[in-house]
Amino acid sequence: MSAYKTDKHVESEDGCPRFEGKLDRRMADPIDGRFTLTIPSEEKNYRTQYCKSGYHPRGFTSNDNSSSGTPVTRITIRLIKNGGTHRQAIALLHRDAQDAVLRLSAIDKERFKAAMLQLAPPERRLVMELALAQVRPTRYEDPKDSKDIDIHQGLETVLAALRSDLQYFWAANPQEFAEAVRDFGDFQRYVDERKLRTDTPPE
Repeated sequence: MSAYKTDKHVESEDGCPRFEGKLDRRMADPIDGRFTLTIPSEEKNYRTQYCKSGYHPRGFTSNDNSSSGTPVTRITIRLIKNGGTHRQAIALLHRDAQDAVLRLSAIDKERFKAAMLQLAPPERRLVMELALAQVRPTRYEDPKDSKDIDIHQGLETVLAALRSDLQYFWAANPQEFAEAVRDFGDFQRYVDERKLRTDTPPE
């Protein structure tokens, strides 16, 4: 995975987008997927790009670097294999978004509600719908530090990544994307409200 200063796309290498202002590049641990980035302290926010041969890339535009040791993300970054259908890809994105929202909600219900109210209306509606999902969320590996988690930042990270992913799959095949999101009413409403299919998609 790589970290960049900006979202300005400059090239793609073996299907992996590269952006302006590279900060660091690491290989995740093959056993547990962990990694540590070295980001200059003056870079308070940075972009991360996750790539692996044979998988669709995923990019996150919002990563907190306000203090040393800040987790890059508290959600599981799951790459989606090439060759699958858009329906399968959107289903995985939907399940991951539900899981992330439910885990953030489980930390502290009141803090979660307050964080949700800070979101723009389209994002707030989507989070509310995802939070009502009748599924069991996974747990954080280290719940002892949950009081220090910025729930609002966590939601913003999840939503920024979701927008990037949805635009990526729309750009790959608009017709298949449209058919796939119809099966997920909350995603369909969000895509329509944010006009994600008419924005210029990331390369």
